Amino acid sequence: MAGERLRAIRQSRDAENRFLRLFDPIRYLLVVIVFNVFPLPQKSGFRRSFAYAGEAMDKGYSVLVFPEGRTTQDGRMNPFMSGTGLLAENLNVPVVPIKIEGLFNLKAEKRYFSPPGTVTVTIGEPVVFEKGTDPAEITKRLEQAVRDL
Repeated sequence: MAGERLRAIRQSRDAENRFLRLFDPIRYLLVVIVFNVFPLPQKSGFRRSFAYAGEAMDKGYSVLVFPEGRTTQDGRMNPFMSGTGLLAENLNVPVVPIKIEGLFNLKAEKRYFSPPGTVTVTIGEPVVFEKGTDPAEITKRLEQAVRDL
């Protein structure tokens, strides 16, 4: 999850209203526990988050990363952030490209539940990269793999 956003919830800086800020610690715990997320910052602190991702995978967890690094403003896929290739290269595991379509429209309509057939999830074949592959090349190939789904 976007590290800065998760940190803002944890530090009670997300809500404007002081009364609503009282619920931020509870909201933080619910998000972390229910969705099993950890912060993946966009601006700083990458090494610690990447190390945590590696530790989670060593324990048998799968790590799901939204490689665009930000929410789309127009419904189209954004370019992948360079950290995507760096993470894949360091973890040295197969990467499964996944494409989720239909969420932008739900969010634009401020809907929290999806009628059947509104959102589609397409899962591609695992992609394996040779040790030493340039992280920029990994990012480029993964982005193309998702676009091709």
